[in-house]
Amino acid sequence: MINAKIKEGRRFYCDQYKQKKFALMLEGQTLEVLEPMSNDKYRCSVVNPSLKCIDHGGFEGMKVEIYAEDMDMEEK
Repeated sequence: MINAKIKEGRRFYCDQYKQKKFALMLEGQTLEVLEPMSNDKYRCSVVNPSLKCIDHGGFEGMKVEIYAEDMDMEEK
């Protein structure tokens, strides 16, 4: 399993996987990396979303597409 966090200083909206919905990702938000995609993107699952993330469309287990450059990944 690979865990990841949004890098320090990053704040952006990202696409929900295969949906036309967005969620706010803030620095430190925890993600579980599910699989690599094309163009240096990864499909991830949101883990323990912050209140701001929830207020802006996010939820626990939400599948999102995130670029590798926006997160720090660590193998578990």
